[in-house]
Amino acid sequence: VQASYVIRKVRFLRLRVVVLCRLAHLASARLPQFLDAQRLKHLTSYLQELHSRGLANSDITTLLLNCYAKLADDDALSRFIHSSSASSASSSDPSTDATATDEPPFDLDTAIRVLRQAGYFTHASWLAERYRAHGLFLRIAIEDVGDCRGALRYVRELARSGVAGGNKDDAGRTAAEEARESLKRWGGVLLAQEPEL
Repeated sequence: VQASYVIRKVRFLRLRVVVLCRLAHLASARLPQFLDAQRLKHLTSYLQELHSRGLANSDITTLLLNCYAKLADDDALSRFIHSSSASSASSSDPSTDATATDEPPFDLDTAIRVLRQAGYFTHASWLAERYRAHGLFLRIAIEDVGDCRGALRYVRELARSGVAGGNKDDAGRTAAEEARESLKRWGGVLLAQEPEL
């Protein structure tokens, strides 16, 4: 009797995930506008639970971030995007680098894209900097925020850290190589905006 209950519960949970994934394939930005605030809160808590159990994909991440934006719940959004840094800091030993490129508990590119679309540039740039997505950080600083001075400062720090240490990113590039590539890509824009720097 217990085994049949467990089997039914597992089937039910799988069905809920399938339905939610299909819903997420709909225009995830339009779905929340059809839900009232109470239902949106329930959907948000369900999506949070999927993330906490590791069952989320990029569509669910998109839907969850759009729910946070629709609810204007900045605290929950901050907790969500900072969740990996808190868990990695508590589980790592002190000898490891605090800014190491560990994996976030969600699809990074999707999260940054949705945050930029929703106007949460501070959160998006924090994620890009935290997970060393240098190109995305510079796009946010230059295109979205218009902070060319900050972008140039970031490239300088990137170059300095590349000289100090030879750590490589996921693509096998050192920080100095990333700085050179960033200057090739954004140098003209930075010079046009900030010629005295």
